[in-house]
Amino acid sequence: MHTSHSKSCGSSIDQVAGLMFSIFPTLVHRTLALSLLPMLCIAQLRPDLKFDHISLKDGLSNFTVTSIAQDRQGYLWFGTEDGLNRYDGYTFDQYLYDPSATSVLPSPRINSLAVSRSGKLWIGTQGGLVIHDPVAGTFERATITPGDWKGQPVSAITSLFEDSRGTMWIATAAGAFYVRNGDSLYRHDSLAGRSAVRCFAEDSTGTLWIGTTNGGLLRREQSGARVERIAISDNDITSLAVDKQNVLWIGTSTGLCRLDITSNRLQRYARKSNDPHSLDEDMIVDLLVDRRGSLWVGTMSIGLRKYNPAANNFFRFEHEPDNPHSLDKSRIQALFEDAGGLLWVSTYRGGLNRYDPRRDQFINIRPASQTEKGLSARSVYTVCEDKFGDVWIGTVGGGLNRYNPTTGKFKVYLRLRSAAPTLRRSEVADTLAVKTEAILSLYEDSFGELWIGAADALYKYDRPRDRFIAFPTPKSANSSRFETNVKCINEDATGTLWIGTHGGGVHRFNRATQTFRTYRTVADNPRSLSGMVVWSILRDHAGTMWFGTFGSGINRYNPATDDFTRFPEDRSSPLFSRLGSVYCITEGPDSALWIGSFAGGMHRFDPRTGEVATYLKRDGLPNNFVKAIVPDARGFLWASTDLGLSRFDPRAGVFRNYTHEDGLHDDVFLSGAYHRGHSGRLYFGGENGLTMFRPNSIQENTRIPPVVLKHLYLFDQEHAARGTGWMSAGVSLPYNQNFLLFEFAALDFVNPTRQQYQYIMEGFDREWLYSANRRSARYTNLPPGHYIFRVKGTNSDGVWNDEGTSLAITIMPPFWERWWFRIVVGLFILASMWGIYQYRVNKLLDLERLRIRIASDLHDDIGSSLTKISLQ
Repeated sequence: MHTSHSKSCGSSIDQVAGLMFSIFPTLVHRTLALSLLPMLCIAQLRPDLKFDHISLKDGLSNFTVTSIAQDRQGYLWFGTEDGLNRYDGYTFDQYLYDPSATSVLPSPRINSLAVSRSGKLWIGTQGGLVIHDPVAGTFERATITPGDWKGQPVSAITSLFEDSRGTMWIATAAGAFYVRNGDSLYRHDSLAGRSAVRCFAEDSTGTLWIGTTNGGLLRREQSGARVERIAISDNDITSLAVDKQNVLWIGTSTGLCRLDITSNRLQRYARKSNDPHSLDEDMIVDLLVDRRGSLWVGTMSIGLRKYNPAANNFFRFEHEPDNPHSLDKSRIQALFEDAGGLLWVSTYRGGLNRYDPRRDQFINIRPASQTEKGLSARSVYTVCEDKFGDVWIGTVGGGLNRYNPTTGKFKVYLRLRSAAPTLRRSEVADTLAVKTEAILSLYEDSFGELWIGAADALYKYDRPRDRFIAFPTPKSANSSRFETNVKCINEDATGTLWIGTHGGGVHRFNRATQTFRTYRTVADNPRSLSGMVVWSILRDHAGTMWFGTFGSGINRYNPATDDFTRFPEDRSSPLFSRLGSVYCITEGPDSALWIGSFAGGMHRFDPRTGEVATYLKRDGLPNNFVKAIVPDARGFLWASTDLGLSRFDPRAGVFRNYTHEDGLHDDVFLSGAYHRGHSGRLYFGGENGLTMFRPNSIQENTRIPPVVLKHLYLFDQEHAARGTGWMSAGVSLPYNQNFLLFEFAALDFVNPTRQQYQYIMEGFDREWLYSANRRSARYTNLPPGHYIFRVKGTNSDGVWNDEGTSLAITIMPPFWERWWFRIVVGLFILASMWGIYQYRVNKLLDLERLRIRIASDLHDDIGSSLTKISLQ
């Protein structure tokens, strides 16, 4: 690996940068201008669009998606030839036409979708208009029969469009109809006539543009006082779009036109035989201007096109049978950009294609195909950007490639008989001086000379003659076939070259005498080179030379004694097991050495103290096979692994990982294939090509995703509420409906599998529960009480929506636990006690009365007896 300190990307780019600084004086404008430099440097390389595919197996009701919209909650809606689909990034909810029952849809075919400013979803079908209220969960059929309309009620809806004033425009075969915001009265636009209308667009002045079938293009003033017909070569208008420069793009049945609204200048795009990027004459199915101002063109049979304003032509994207990330079909149906900036492309009988523009941050060079230029082989083992801006790429099996980022041209240095059939013979230089197809290392020295390490020798590039000079490396008496493999090259402070080999130790090359001095492992000599397989050489800021061996640790060269110091010295130590097999050595911003190792992770080694800090997969690395480490200008370290690329912040100790899903050419990288160029670009090669990028241009997905509660299940039966209104009101459930399952989703569609969730049941849980990417929460036997279920989630880059969403839940107690029942029971108990008390009192009173009566009777009997006695 070589970090260059020369001027960036050739003098031409420096001149462009200087010109930009003179034109854009402020810091903000300069930042914007400099952000354009990557596009200037790599202007001709077609963007490497990677599409993810969604089809019937993922839950779509039909493989032909005719229209796309996104509602206020964040759900995506897809109209198809067989019903309506709502998508949350994971699953589809289907709304289908049922002719045997009362259906929400009057027809299975959906032609158009639009979301009004009130949040309602307007659905144009082949059988009429339907308006969906997501809050109430209702689907209402609308009959379009204006009071001044003399014809039959309108059925088939071609397209829907809401203008800046909230008026919904409805395209039909009988002309244009409209309904104003907040009104329920449908009106026919008599000024536009009864020509069949296909599409609408609105420019920055509020003027409405109407595309008709064989009736041409109509311009309708905002006041509605006048409609003007614009003459163009094809009157069959299929699609309209207005860009940020207030240019109207017009799709027709035979091609594309561009109308400058200010000057009324019309340009038609036609195929040019000498320009492969010109636009073929084909029916334009749909047009889209995205938030970046890019124009996308969907065609009937030749795929997708992206307008390239720098050359006034178009990049081509079609179905490629040998590319699983290309479009699934070349017949486009609809284009749509969602709130997160993703491009959705539907194709005829193909399904959905999802593209994330952030993937363009990584520019990939792949093997050449029959239709696209590229590398001479798949596996990239080394890369170097020279001072002229050319990128040299070494492959195994395909020789040496020279790529010019400005022109997009390739030149391959390879024996002609070894060239792959996909290579253009005009691009292959049959250079017999390079006798091998295996190029293992590249290095540009301080004199600007390019050195090539091959499987058989060291070569120097003779630029004036465009040839290579061979310097065979020394062999030992018992040399192996790998001993001549030149794995790495570097230069010391005196300009002497050091060459690391795969089994032959290290060679020091004297330029003047063109001779080698070899350093090998000597038994019983701890000051000799520790191992013969040398895969990395570094010269640090102090001029010290470091050598990383595969299986024998690290070596520091001591020029005063012409020997080496080994790290670690004790091979039995645990440290040696981590640092023994070294893929790469680089110097960090704090002068510490950073080491990538075989299965041992990434290590920070402080030469002054000998301290080593290790970072492994558990700390955030994608995996522990760290093939390369490259520092960028901001102090971040970029590490390539067997499972993608990782950006490490040494200050915070945080990793951010990238995979092919983020736009990398592949996830498997190779040791030795890494470089930081003059231009500031970083390069990483792997098994399937090369990825290059500017670290400052890598942007994260900062969009906070809306979090929705999709479903509530009670004992695995869905709660039967419709719409979303019930969620704001909360739910009240009987005591025996206390087994709850919640399903939720963060509506960010970049990479839903990376999303994370946390939830809590306030009143039951003590703290937030982390569910990783599981989108459900289950509660069993929830006691009666009042609760609030809260859930929050992240986007694909870990940005949290801390507010999330919530649902108030009341579990009603059984009647015997309710307050009124307890009062009744209490009163009953009191009454019973009172009754018992009264009963006891009455019993006692009865006994007392009996006692008194008995006593009275006894007293009377005794008195009577005494009276009788006294009379006797």
